[in-house]
Amino acid sequence: MKSSDEWRTNRHRTRNRQIPALGSTTYLNTAAESIPPLCVREALEMYWQDKLRGMNGRDSHYAKMEHCRDAAARMLHLLAVFAVAGRAAEIAGITEPFFDVTLSASVSGTIGSRLVEEGALVKKGQVLIELEKKLEELDVVRRTLAREMAQTEWERLKALAEKNAISVSREELDKKRTEFNIASVDLNLAQEQLRRRSLVSPIDGYITEILLEAGEGCEPRQPIVRVVETRRCYFVTNLDGKLGHTLAIGQQLRLSLDAGKSPVGVEGTVSFVSPVIDPASGLMKVKLVFDNADGKVRPGAAGRLLMPE
Repeated sequence: MKSSDEWRTNRHRTRNRQIPALGSTTYLNTAAESIPPLCVREALEMYWQDKLRGMNGRDSHYAKMEHCRDAAARMLHLLAVFAVAGRAAEIAGITEPFFDVTLSASVSGTIGSRLVEEGALVKKGQVLIELEKKLEELDVVRRTLAREMAQTEWERLKALAEKNAISVSREELDKKRTEFNIASVDLNLAQEQLRRRSLVSPIDGYITEILLEAGEGCEPRQPIVRVVETRRCYFVTNLDGKLGHTLAIGQQLRLSLDAGKSPVGVEGTVSFVSPVIDPASGLMKVKLVFDNADGKVRPGAAGRLLMPE
């Protein structure tokens, strides 16, 4: 590793090579030296005094600069602590939907039809998007006929054996029953392939985004539709670690949430308190769930947690 003197020498050589006119010029780069404009004269006087004493003029400046940075860091930390304490009764946060899911197909294909529009209210289990599925539908019909034929042959042979109309071996009956079971499994597989051609909502909620149009191709796990539930929402914030330790799951607190021209006051229930504190900020994540059946609060809106006095 290079020493500070070697680093400075290389820096001067680079500067002289890039800007030859500065080779015989004495100057002070106040921005690079972290010197405020009002302190330039004082910095120059101190520099020359140190040089006259046979000292490296920059060493004392660098020491003072590091001292000032350390003092500033301590001051900012204290200001942050005082600010948190001053706002302890009202802590900012953001609202999020209770469920926010982006749906994708598990198979590749072409979008056949869109059955909903953006902004629509949908129910759990409702079909939203259908991929082209003509081949899968025909396969289900074929597998259904094959299963019915296998079932008919098995039942006919079993009935004859029970009446002793013909001699039927146990192996023949087992073979027909196995053929029927295989046909049943094949039909179930065909029906599952057909089911996967439809995109179904897993929740009650609103369609907020449709990413593909009819006729466009899609790949497995490619995002197609986003659905959110807004009847319940989360309020998410980050508290000072000491303050977060005073909260408990199930505790009810007041929230003031932005909702148009004036904020809305609601009751929130603590649903999550992070088990860890971020070592860099000293904050811990907290989530409260609140009822939003009237839809007054749009998830994503800002809000404030009103801590008890």
